[in-house]
Amino acid sequence: MAPSPKPPQPPTGEIASTAEQIKKALECDCVKELRDGPCGRQFVDAFTCFHMSTEAVKGGDCFLPNKAFAECLGANPSVATTKEGGSMQMPRFPSENPLVKT
Repeated sequence: MAPSPKPPQPPTGEIASTAEQIKKALECDCVKELRDGPCGRQFVDAFTCFHMSTEAVKGGDCFLPNKAFAECLGANPSVATTKEGGSMQMPRFPSENPLVKT
């Protein structure tokens, strides 16, 4: 699978605090299974991209990282199970970003 594109960058003064907030959030035990599982890289890329997004539609520039994460979850169904043993419904992504006007 191709690597996810680099996340968007907020204005210079905000980068350090945003990056620190992302780092702290990713250290939470509540995302440990996602972060350390088979889709960890894709999860971190999508999560980081969303929080670094500066688009008017927050995360609108994160289509590819989110699509990669969804595809990884689809290929690894054990990651997308609930604590009750059921599975989450996986999102279906269009082949292209619907927010980008062509």
